[in-house]
Amino acid sequence: MAYYEQEYIEVKREKAKMEIVGVVRCSVELDDVRKYHRAQIARAKRRVATFSGLIALAWLLAALLPLLELLSGRSQRMGAGTIILTAIFVLAAIFVTFIGVKRIIQPARTFIAHADPESPEQQKSAAPAAVVWKQNKRWELCQAHDLVPLDSATEGRPVFLGSQRPSTDVERSLRRREEELLIRYALEYAARSAVVLIYLDIGKLGDGAYGHAAGETVARVIPASALEGMRIFSGDSAATLAGAANEYAIALSGKAGALKPVEDMLRADPALAGFLSASGIRIETATREPLVADGIVQGGDIVNPPMHGTSLCAAGFKKGWKAWR
Repeated sequence: MAYYEQEYIEVKREKAKMEIVGVVRCSVELDDVRKYHRAQIARAKRRVATFSGLIALAWLLAALLPLLELLSGRSQRMGAGTIILTAIFVLAAIFVTFIGVKRIIQPARTFIAHADPESPEQQKSAAPAAVVWKQNKRWELCQAHDLVPLDSATEGRPVFLGSQRPSTDVERSLRRREEELLIRYALEYAARSAVVLIYLDIGKLGDGAYGHAAGETVARVIPASALEGMRIFSGDSAATLAGAANEYAIALSGKAGALKPVEDMLRADPALAGFLSASGIRIETATREPLVADGIVQGGDIVNPPMHGTSLCAAGFKKGWKAWR
């Protein structure tokens, strides 16, 4: 079982034409994440050493002329030319120091971010970047290929992982055309998926964090193994936000064929029926509910979206799944 997986659109370029190969699922094992940690630390060390050396060299050159003048014994006072050159070298050293320190700050942050490669929190947060890192290494020998995260294309902001930024008007025009094709493809691909929507009555979820209670309630009905690879979204429904209802929605997104058994399991549970709102349970090809992403189910756990912590609903799912162990 992969530690973390993401879906990408694989594209292939031939001259000025882009061909969409299809959607591929790229994954990393835990050892891949550890290798990514080590690679980032090694890169940070090289950057720190390089810019520290440049700063030291700049100040050495700034001090060299007056030092040679004083050691020569010809004069106890520096000449006007030496003073001018020294001033120029000092200004250059200050400039190099300013630039160098700015370039050292990010590697220093990398040291902190990857300080403990065995930390579960750091491993989870680094997993999406490790996927990109691994796939870049995989594709670097074949420059005609590129990968675009499916999520970024679905959200209308395709991110090309392997290619450089366009620098000319022609390149930017081609890139915009490529992005339009990718967004259209991603939306058509998403349309072939489906969503199970579960509407829970907030008043029946009890006092406190009802998002957490909603996730726990659903997780006690259906095990994580039945949702493997699916994405979970949650939040107040559009009707709730409009003041027309008091319900909380949870969406399980996956392939339509895999969602039908999930729907059947949810409908068959009498305990869950007591928490449902009037909207109940239904399958849709897409949803307009204003929900936020909780993560993707991987290996019996919910992997958070990149750069996001564990949501209340996701924490509720995690707690509810403990009953199945």
